[in-house]
Amino acid sequence: MPNNPDKHSPTTSKLTARLEQARDALSERLLESGQRKVQASVETVYNVVFTGKLTLSEAQAVANMAGFFKTGADSAKRLLQAGRILKSYPNKAQADKLATLLTRAGAECRVAMEIPEEADAPTAIQKVAFALQAIKIPVIALPDYRQIGRKQWVAVGGGCLVIVALILWSVLRAPTLHGDSAADYEKSIERMLVHADPGQTHAIEAAIALLTESSRKAQGESSSTNPDTAARLIYAPIAGKTALEILALAEARLEKQRAAFRQGIADADQKLAGINQQLKDIAPGNLVILGKIDVVSAAFGWPVGAPSPTLAFAIRNNSSEVLMRVYLQGYLYDGTGKLLVSNPVTYSIATGIAPGSVVNATLPTQKDSPWAIPVAYETNGLTLKLRVANADNLQGKSLGIDYRPLEADQQRYMDWKVKVQAQLDAVKL
Repeated sequence: MPNNPDKHSPTTSKLTARLEQARDALSERLLESGQRKVQASVETVYNVVFTGKLTLSEAQAVANMAGFFKTGADSAKRLLQAGRILKSYPNKAQADKLATLLTRAGAECRVAMEIPEEADAPTAIQKVAFALQAIKIPVIALPDYRQIGRKQWVAVGGGCLVIVALILWSVLRAPTLHGDSAADYEKSIERMLVHADPGQTHAIEAAIALLTESSRKAQGESSSTNPDTAARLIYAPIAGKTALEILALAEARLEKQRAAFRQGIADADQKLAGINQQLKDIAPGNLVILGKIDVVSAAFGWPVGAPSPTLAFAIRNNSSEVLMRVYLQGYLYDGTGKLLVSNPVTYSIATGIAPGSVVNATLPTQKDSPWAIPVAYETNGLTLKLRVANADNLQGKSLGIDYRPLEADQQRYMDWKVKVQAQLDAVKL
């Protein structure tokens, strides 16, 4: 009578254990695949945000916003709250266009790039991984060894050689992240950090936290309360990997964020190139007339007891036109050359400035104007510079093209570029 194999023999137990390991490996790979799918769905969003500053009077700005958004005046006022997102686009060029339109309509806007966080909800693949982990492997009985033929023994011997090779490889390779329980994984991480370059310790810890963030969220929404099962699934995306492999995976993830920031910088450079070309194109025409209008002198003063400062300057008209209005751009610097204020100044005179004449002007400012800043009151040795941006003749005709809106756009894109570059520099382990 043939012997019945013992269900609980060492060989049977090992086979069952191998099947359980295969189940765990498959669930880990499914979880990792689900994480990559979550990562791939993340897209950059460009928000048009109101800065809180008005470029026109409040009444005009509210009226323009109401007309633009086709809403009532009260609703338009509620839109004009600093930091409010007026609209979002997946494309920066569209967001820039709306920001420029709204700024010229009276509400200064900026474009803020947002990289949404990865979705918190586990994907279908991740849910399958958790379901697979709950499957129980039955004990499998093997036939009696005396029933195994020569070919089967050769196959078993070959398998043993493969197993030995794998054991040698696992012993000789660098420490990997592995374990069957939460304590095992903690010890594995400690062993990995001990064998790593001391200068990379912080980067490895940051990489592990980054790569397990999605699986931690997925596990948090599962019904499993076993900490060891949770640990296996949390570390599934990086299980079996060395420190160098973990760092490489984290860098690949961060590179996606860097690519979005680099695209933002490239968009800013493209816009700046277009603005610089426009400024270059209008300069020769402006020079014909506006180049003959000089600001002879300029001074900034804050009279004692006055609530706001006074701007004093003289304009010489060397053109052949009678000037009724001169548009200036003013810049206030401290003693070190640091720019404190940049603000437009308009000078009008009822009788006009005749050709060849010089007119002295003293303009008081309002106490809430950009010129009335505390540092200007407290600092001595300030320097005021004025540039001619445009002028109107006796008939009210503009003699040139005002470059100030272009310069405002230029500064906005330069500020945007600096901000995005700082964000790009911060994306690192």
